[in-house]
Amino acid sequence: MKRFTIYGMILFLLLSLTACGTKEEGKAVSKETKASEKVEKDNQSPKKPEVPKQQESKKTDKQASTKTTQTSEKNTVAVQPATSAAPTAKTPAAQPKTATAPKPAAPAPQPKTTPKPAATAPAKPAVAPKPPAPKPVVQPPAPVQTVVFSITGPKEKGTLLSSRKVEFNEGNTVLDILLKAAGKSNVDYSGGGSTAYVEGIDGIYEFDYGPMSGWIFKQNGAGIPKSAGAIKVKDGDRIECIYKEK
Repeated sequence: MKRFTIYGMILFLLLSLTACGTKEEGKAVSKETKASEKVEKDNQSPKKPEVPKQQESKKTDKQASTKTTQTSEKNTVAVQPATSAAPTAKTPAAQPKTATAPKPAAPAPQPKTTPKPAATAPAKPAVAPKPPAPKPVVQPPAPVQTVVFSITGPKEKGTLLSSRKVEFNEGNTVLDILLKAAGKSNVDYSGGGSTAYVEGIDGIYEFDYGPMSGWIFKQNGAGIPKSAGAIKVKDGDRIECIYKEK
């Protein structure tokens, strides 16, 4: 029994393989026949002239451009609605609207800048006017004090200095008036103050014209009781210097 079953399986396999082979052979034969028929049809039908690839590409570009223009025209054409009042009136064909150029985008609004107020300098306080400076009190000049002074020599010499006014300062003495009027270089004297003694004036000395000769002084016509360096003068005094011969 086992042998019969094995033989049967082998036969089944062989039959299936043969059946597959016949099917494949049939398919191959049918493909060959179809191919031969196509070749015969191609040979019988007139051949079309081959179009160069560049022309075909141009045609395709033209077709694409015409399609895009037609679609753009369809999009731009606006169909006007039919009016109910006049149904018989013919509405003119809607003309294609020309494509309007896109409007430029509005500039972005810039933030407004508020002008800052100018910095004002703080107001300076008003300067109070200074009071006028008091004018210095001009004191009148002190009156000039003078004395009348003269020098008289011996008789042969006569007047050595005629009467003239001599200015002096407060506290000046008769000796000060003599030195100022005759000049220090023309007067020889010794001591000072109450001990002052006049020895010679203008080259004329005591004892030149006698043992008792010499210079004496008078104030307002009277002889002075003291030395010429001790007697102070006053404004308006008349002082005389006289050479006495004896």
